Amino acid sequence: MTNQSGTGGETPPAPDLSALDAMSPEFSVPEFSLRYHLDWRDALAWETLPSELGYRQKAVYLGILFSGCFAYGLAAASLPDWINALPEILPALVVVAVMHGVWMIYFAAQQRRRARKRLPHQTKCVFEDWGDHIYIHTEFDEVSLSADLCQQTVVTPTHLFIDFGDTKSCETLVIVPTAAFDSPDQCFAFVAKWQRLADEARD
Repeated sequence: MTNQSGTGGETPPAPDLSALDAMSPEFSVPEFSLRYHLDWRDALAWETLPSELGYRQKAVYLGILFSGCFAYGLAAASLPDWINALPEILPALVVVAVMHGVWMIYFAAQQRRRARKRLPHQTKCVFEDWGDHIYIHTEFDEVSLSADLCQQTVVTPTHLFIDFGDTKSCETLVIVPTAAFDSPDQCFAFVAKWQRLADEARD
């Protein structure tokens, strides 16, 4: 029988695998992993967040209002006498209210269109927190994103949104339902850490 002991019959120490763990991704595990489904309604939650109107949206809004006022001016001569007898401000306010309603219907339709374009089908997602970066895997794509690329993080009662802006020549928005976290504390702890990493990367 061959002697497996070291010199003097002593058993050699067990190999240290800590360095191998650090170098080999297959030995690493994320800090936590979430699994959930997304559909266009989750994207709509992002689209309906309060935000400042862009130049194009402002132009459309003003165009609708001016069109309504112009149409009222053309039709004023043919309106019933009882309407023309009213102070001019009242019919004008009615026109503005109606055109604002038209704008709101148009704006809501655009929000739904963008939401359905972002998530046209229900999608299974895996979200992994690897400390200094996150890994997102879906049925159609996978991407690894670090905190230095993050532009903003938004938390609502129903969703966590991590906006990376233009990444790899496309808009990258990570959407995570808050219900996917084990607890609100886990969600808040991740957000606090992620914002700290993003702030440090920008400094």
